[in-house]
Amino acid sequence: MKKQEFIQKATSHIHNPENIKNTDAKKVQIDKRMALAKTYFENYELATLRASYLKYKALENSDKLLTNFEYDLNNTKVKVSWATDSLDAIKEIYQIAKQHQIPVCFDNSDIVKELIPHFSNDVQVFEKTNNLNSSFIALTKADFICADSSSIICLNQDNQTKKIQALAQVQIFVCGIDSVLQSFNEIELIAALQSTNKYGEPIHSNINIYNGNKINDNDVLEEDLYVILLDNGRSQLLADSEQREVLNCIHCDSCTRACPVALHAGIEAYGTVYTGPYGSLVSNAIENNKEYTHLVFASTLDAKINEVCPMRINLTAFINYSRRNAVKNKLLSKAENMTIYLWKNAVMKRSNMDKGNAKIKSFLLKQIFRKNWGDKREMPIFSTKSFNQIWRERKEPKL
Repeated sequence: MKKQEFIQKATSHIHNPENIKNTDAKKVQIDKRMALAKTYFENYELATLRASYLKYKALENSDKLLTNFEYDLNNTKVKVSWATDSLDAIKEIYQIAKQHQIPVCFDNSDIVKELIPHFSNDVQVFEKTNNLNSSFIALTKADFICADSSSIICLNQDNQTKKIQALAQVQIFVCGIDSVLQSFNEIELIAALQSTNKYGEPIHSNINIYNGNKINDNDVLEEDLYVILLDNGRSQLLADSEQREVLNCIHCDSCTRACPVALHAGIEAYGTVYTGPYGSLVSNAIENNKEYTHLVFASTLDAKINEVCPMRINLTAFINYSRRNAVKNKLLSKAENMTIYLWKNAVMKRSNMDKGNAKIKSFLLKQIFRKNWGDKREMPIFSTKSFNQIWRERKEPKL
């Protein structure tokens, strides 16, 4: 989505105060439930510290862990495939549908939404829960995969997803390569943190675990099961040592609820699969669209988004990195680059900042930022005395 489209949708959202009122009311309700759910932890801060360490450790070794996960599922009924991007994933799904000669029904999860732009219009192949009475293939998300036990973990709160998975003849799980964990023992902690921060509940009401390894004669899968490990730009983020930690996200949406921009602009304004601070950081890579660069500037850099993150991701620092990279890689418009250049030169020297009186500065500020500031609020005016002048007057001895 281009910057102008974002501004138009955000403006439309702001003009209806009921939107912000309703969003804020939902946030208050979840925050109350979260406060209660956190009491189930003996030490919540220690839990977040340990979980962030475990997730980061898995991320650093994700290449080995993913390889082990695939290798351990050889000669089982679980078939693992890799997809470089959404198009690769769709091709794999088409082959599965062709092999079984039944349509594919999909849920509304975020990672499935990554594939939607490439879905065929042929309803014989893809359906959105149109007909669950006949045979079909379920295309749903896997929240995590565990390398040591070759397990697929689905944390399902959505009734639609539960129904699709329960009635399907064949299961296809799509999982990001950043969702791998080293040990099955880590699931309890990370799932509890996700549920607490996403729903305000101490644990998910429905957890499905699929395991391809045969433990005993009765432990066999009744249906075929496929896992698609989706890259879709994630390896690009993994390769960036400065921002790799962003992929520690467990998709609890706590940063989005704490973000003033997401509250006032509305998540629909983003036009991306992932919204809020996390979405602004990953959308360029995951959706392979540099037009989303402007989203990293749609942030107040409120420290609250760091404080609420259960994985202790320093989102404000990563947003600053992304802004720097956007300027460095010339991803901004010429007008924006010129504005940043002039502003930088103006504030780098005290002598430049002190030039001109308050009226001239206020006039120039209004001319430069009038379009982006909008006509629904007054532009702030400069004080007649700068901080530097006031400081000198207070420091100088009175005669």
